[in-house]
Amino acid sequence: MSREEIQIATTDALAIYVLRDNERALVFDFPNIREQGRMFARLILFVERAGASKTRVMTVPEVQKWLAQNSEQVETLTVGNNMRTGELARFFNSARFQGEPVTVEEQRLYDWLVNSQLLREEEAGVAVVDPERILVTVPQPSSVPGCNGCSVTAAQRAIILQHELSHARFATDTVYQNYALWFWSNAMSMVARDKFTRFLRSRGYDATIRELCANEMQAFLMHTPDPAMFSAADVGMTDVELADLRRRFQEGISPRPRASADRPYQFE
Repeated sequence: MSREEIQIATTDALAIYVLRDNERALVFDFPNIREQGRMFARLILFVERAGASKTRVMTVPEVQKWLAQNSEQVETLTVGNNMRTGELARFFNSARFQGEPVTVEEQRLYDWLVNSQLLREEEAGVAVVDPERILVTVPQPSSVPGCNGCSVTAAQRAIILQHELSHARFATDTVYQNYALWFWSNAMSMVARDKFTRFLRSRGYDATIRELCANEMQAFLMHTPDPAMFSAADVGMTDVELADLRRRFQEGISPRPRASADRPYQFE
């Protein structure tokens, strides 16, 4: 399906789509944010959340303690997710190596990944089936009784989907990924990069991971156009400063020839 078709699709159970213009991207469409969170909460903590272990899978009681200490809920850790199959394999392998059981929802995800031949079972764990894919998740417009912050509107769903699919591009388009990494480290001023780092840290991301920061920067900067979900004020910039950063990002990835030298360019 196209992004536009996925955006308006309705479902009351988990539905899974392949993106028409990028078949390495799969969209998990959840009926609400609670079901999404229960399947991906430990994965999110393992891969990208600050203050959570990146070397071992937290047990369910450890997650519940972490959530209480950080005033978080499973349902609202994120409103959308993106995970490469390599990251999924590392999670399931780490759980197996340490002897940590997976939850019912995680087992459901594991079985689907293996049955769909995105992961391949081996004697001691699972391996990625090439080419590596990326899973993105998005909730339906919905609310969850008894859960503050769990409501999603149709307009929010559209922005969440756009944001998460930009991560799919980052994961599968090598040139775009390399450009975002270069822009983060070289084209952004130290001040702008520090402001974005602070913003990402405030959202709970592990800001020590350069690739994660560059990936989230491009997604928020270029693919989250709703000021209610991301604005200049959120990142400590003026509207003019943010617009200029967006312009420079867009202009920087335009086609350009390789650099050439006037004379042989080599070490003597």
